[in-house]
Amino acid sequence: MNKTATAIISAVSAAATVMVAQNLMTNKGKIKRTVKSAVDKGTDYVSQALDKGSDYISSATSNASDYLKQTNVFK
Repeated sequence: MNKTATAIISAVSAAATVMVAQNLMTNKGKIKRTVKSAVDKGTDYVSQALDKGSDYISSATSNASDYLKQTNVFK
């Protein structure tokens, strides 16, 4: 590649980098809100999964206890 082509590629690359940086600065608030929303949603899903898991464990324990009482294993 000759020096002119290299200079043009470098200039275009630098311009693109500046444009991306400007876009990020312009959208910084939007990006923050989007990330916060995604984290909040993920937290909600984890919380729901833990609640369901806890309910299932409680139900299984209760059912096992009832079964053991019915079979007179524990009086």
